[in-house]
Amino acid sequence: MRTFPLVARDLGFMYQERAGKGTGHGVFSGVSLEVRSGEVLSILGPNGAGKTTLIKCLAGLLVPTEGEVALHDKPLHTFTRREISREIAFVPQGELPLFPYLVRDIVEMGRAPFLSFFAVPAETDEVIALQALEMVGIRHLAQRECTSLSGGEWQLVLIARALAQQPEILLLDEPTAHLDLGNQMRVLQVIHHLALSGLAVVCTTHAPDHALLLDGTAALMDKGRITALGKPADILTSARLRETYGVPVEIVNDEEGVPVGISHPRFL
Repeated sequence: MRTFPLVARDLGFMYQERAGKGTGHGVFSGVSLEVRSGEVLSILGPNGAGKTTLIKCLAGLLVPTEGEVALHDKPLHTFTRREISREIAFVPQGELPLFPYLVRDIVEMGRAPFLSFFAVPAETDEVIALQALEMVGIRHLAQRECTSLSGGEWQLVLIARALAQQPEILLLDEPTAHLDLGNQMRVLQVIHHLALSGLAVVCTTHAPDHALLLDGTAALMDKGRITALGKPADILTSARLRETYGVPVEIVNDEEGVPVGISHPRFL
């Protein structure tokens, strides 16, 4: 039986304005989600819908101004940062390699929650890092400098670093952004297999067809609210996508009537 290790209840977040500049800017409110082990939860919505802020609240990086995030039925704010990092791994969007560290050294950084201050990784940590690289299919890159990698390879390194934390929950913020089609599919395949292995995975995305490929559960956000929640094939309808994104798109079905992607009208 699958469990819900991470739950959001009536979550809301507001960025506080500087003194004398107003009451604040509300990003989202009334968000309730259950993150299931062995499944991908895809969070979709237009720019400004609140996806990134929501996933940062789920990771404990931002404190919600309404509601609560619960980790194993305990309020997330009662855990230390180290305790959270042993349960939840977060892969942000837009992180770039700045120094030519070896790939294996980058991934070993994921062992930090299990090391004391100033400690160096032990042989066990090195083995776990190599296993993480193996899980995402890039062990052969272990001795490469990270600044020499392609965008897709670097994204897989970041996922491997997160896996080196040995988390139960993996949160990814737009993991396929800026990748070509081939690398998008490679990253999505890795995410799919990680969920099959038992991880609870949350993934924000701008692409409805990616949510359809990953299956699991999808949450559609718009104007700071979740407007639909359920199986991607059930909630990602042509009418709902047109209303959410304001463009005349259509869901495309395969020969068996299963939704597999979206189509756009030709420009006039």
